[in-house]
Amino acid sequence: MESVFEEIISLVSGNCRKDISVYDEDFLHRTIEKRLLSLSLKSSDEYLEYIKGNQLETSLISDSLSVSYSEFFRNPVVFSLLEQHILPELASRKSLHDGIRVWSAGCAAGQEAYSLAILLNELDEVQQGRISYRIFATDVSGSILEMARRGSFDGSTVQNVKLKHIDRYFSLEGESYTIADSIKSHVCFSLHNLLDDNSIYPPDSIYGSFDIVFCSNVLIYFREAVRKTIIDRLRRSLSAGGLLILGEAERAFVINDESIRPYTPITAIFRKSGRR
Repeated sequence: MESVFEEIISLVSGNCRKDISVYDEDFLHRTIEKRLLSLSLKSSDEYLEYIKGNQLETSLISDSLSVSYSEFFRNPVVFSLLEQHILPELASRKSLHDGIRVWSAGCAAGQEAYSLAILLNELDEVQQGRISYRIFATDVSGSILEMARRGSFDGSTVQNVKLKHIDRYFSLEGESYTIADSIKSHVCFSLHNLLDDNSIYPPDSIYGSFDIVFCSNVLIYFREAVRKTIIDRLRRSLSAGGLLILGEAERAFVINDESIRPYTPITAIFRKSGRR
């Protein structure tokens, strides 16, 4: 017999046509508990009765599972390594025809992708226009992607951005900071589900072979078996020697994977084994 928790998961999945059982059980429990509190309900049984026939509530639960929080230059150590070592080394091996390819998976409102674009734009100017680059940024939420395309952010989101980058790449409109079109033009936003069996990489990218794949603070929300599937697909989308960048809390998920080895012991950056 199904538990109340399992009945809730089954009901939400059926109503929304989205299998939410792929998410980590603790994460699901916390999400449901938050809804109980907000509705002043005392038990899971009461919540189960409440959501029966309540399409709006099941949609709210489903939407709340799409974590969309991020910041510009969220992990300063990672972005410092990218700026000082990884991107210059990568650019030294690339031509204008053979451009740098980056995938930001689970991109939220685009802060991560735009951060990378800023660094690559700065590097391109140092190298006097001798490199080309394209960043593919994906998420499962169409509404979040629309926000990303607009590229307007509040002050708390840009707190890690250097003042020189604020002055150069953002315009202040009221209380919002809007990213420059010169940066937007290098980022392609599109819908993509990391569990889509029909494609292991963004369809808009045409093919994989990414030099860098960012998938930061996404895996922690999924069950172990699902995490392994996602990691396998991310690894397959990388070029030989390409880098997979995860969140610090996700390092343990791949630390024993022989096919991707730590780039440095102080970060959750991993290099795919093999030669180009």
